[in-house]
Amino acid sequence: MRTALYVPTHGDYGDPQRLLALAKAAEAAGYDGFFIWDHLVLAPGAALPLADATVVLGALAQATHHMKLGALITPLSRRRPWKFAKELTTLDQLSGGRVVCGVGLGEPVAVDFAPFGEVTAATTRAERLDEGLQIVDGLLRGQSVTHEGNHYRVENARISPACAQSPRLPIWVGATVASKAGMRRAARWDGYFPIRLPEAGAADPIAATDCRNFWLEASEFGEVVGHVRALREGAETAFEFLASGRTIYGDTEAATATLAAYHEAGATWWLEWVKEQPGTFEETLAAVKQGAPRAFPHPALPTVELREAVRQLHAEIDHTRSGDRETLGELRELLARIEHELAKAGTDSNLVQRLEALKAGITRLEFAHPRATAILNDIAMMLGNLGI
Repeated sequence: MRTALYVPTHGDYGDPQRLLALAKAAEAAGYDGFFIWDHLVLAPGAALPLADATVVLGALAQATHHMKLGALITPLSRRRPWKFAKELTTLDQLSGGRVVCGVGLGEPVAVDFAPFGEVTAATTRAERLDEGLQIVDGLLRGQSVTHEGNHYRVENARISPACAQSPRLPIWVGATVASKAGMRRAARWDGYFPIRLPEAGAADPIAATDCRNFWLEASEFGEVVGHVRALREGAETAFEFLASGRTIYGDTEAATATLAAYHEAGATWWLEWVKEQPGTFEETLAAVKQGAPRAFPHPALPTVELREAVRQLHAEIDHTRSGDRETLGELRELLARIEHELAKAGTDSNLVQRLEALKAGITRLEFAHPRATAILNDIAMMLGNLGI
C-alpha cells in the first residue's frame, strides 16, 4: 500500500511556496504521492485564501522527482473537457509521467459553484462529468475524438502530445459512499476515493471542511471495496482503492496499526489528510519530516547485487558503438540516479520507497542491445522482489 499526503490549498496551505516546501519534505521523507484539493472558494466572502490547483501542480512537477501528483478532486462539470485534457497532458509531460487525474462532482456548491453561475444540480453535474470523461479519455490517449451529447459536442478533435504515461494517465473518481451512481462511475475507471459529506446546511461553513467528517472506518471501507470489486468482476485493468485518515501527528505504532487495518480492508493507497486548521503548517511540516507512515516495513535492499548490476551495465554501454550512445542518454541518467540512491544505503530508511521511480524508468526503457536489456531486467527484478 502506497502512502500520499492529501493537502488542502486554502488557509495555511493557500501559499504556493508553502505547498512546494511541504511537497519537497514529503518526497524526502518517502511519501509516494502528493495530492491537493481543487476549489475556487470554500467559505462565503472568500474568507479562506485559496491557491489554484493546476498552477500549483505545474510547480510541483518541477519541484519533485518521483512522487505521484494530482488534484483530488477536480469538478469536471465546470471545466471544458478539452482544456482540462490539455492541462493534464502537459502536466504529465512536465512531471515525467507522474500525474493522476482525480475527478468528481465537487462541493460545496453554495459557495464554490453558485456565485459563479455554475450548474449546481447534482444530476446535471453528473451528466457533464460522465460526458466530459468520455472526451478526456480519448484526448489523453492522443486519439481523434468525436462526441455528440447533451452537454458537449466535439468533432474529429485531437490534442498533441498525448500523455507521457501509456495508454494514458490514471483516472480516479471521488464520490460519497451514499452515491451508488458515484460508485458505479468509479468502477468504470481506474480508482475510487470514497468519502462522506458533512450534513448540508452546517452553521459554520469553515467547520464543514473539517476532514474528520469525511473519513470512513476500516470496516466500512472494506465493504465499499467489496461492492466495487463486484462491479468490476472480469475487468482486466488495475484498480486503486484510496483510504484516508490522519495518523502522522500521533504515535508511530498506532499509525502502523491503522494503515495495516485499511490495507487488510483492500486499500492500495493511504491518503494522509493533514490538519487544515489555521496555524498548523509548521506542525504538519515537522510531522511529515519524520517519515511516511507504512502498514509494513520494507525488506532489506540488495545493495551489493544492485551495485554489481549497475557496474556491468556501465561496461556494456562503454562497448556500445559510438553512433548508438546518444540513444542511451536516458539510461545513463537512470544509472546515475541508482548510484546516488545506493550511496545512501544503510543510512536512509526511505531509500526503497524512492527506488520505485527507478523501477518504473527501467521498465519503460527498451534497447536493441540484448545484454543491456538483460541486465536492465535483472535490476528491475531485484527491485520488484522488494515488493515495490
